[in-house]
This record gives sequence, structure tokens and C-alpha cells, in this order.
Amino acid sequence: MKKKIHKESLLKIKKQIKKRFPKLKVELNLISLDSKITKF
Repeated sequence: MKKKIHKESLLKIKKQIKKRFPKLKVELNLISLDSKITKF
């Protein structure tokens, strides 16, 4: 549930960044408390 909410928010932010800076490479990561990394 929380991961889904974070994913939606991060993808929304990524879209806004890409719109404003189309040449910029954007990498967003979510790190959980147990140190697992999820890339978006």
C-alpha cells in the first residue's frame, strides 16, 4: 500500500522534472527500512 503511494508520487515528480528539463536524466529510488532499494 505505502509503496504504491510512494511510487505514484515519485513518478508524478519524475514526469514534472522531465517536462521542465527534457535533457536531464532522472533516477528516483526508494529505500525501505530493511535496506531494499526500488528504482523508478
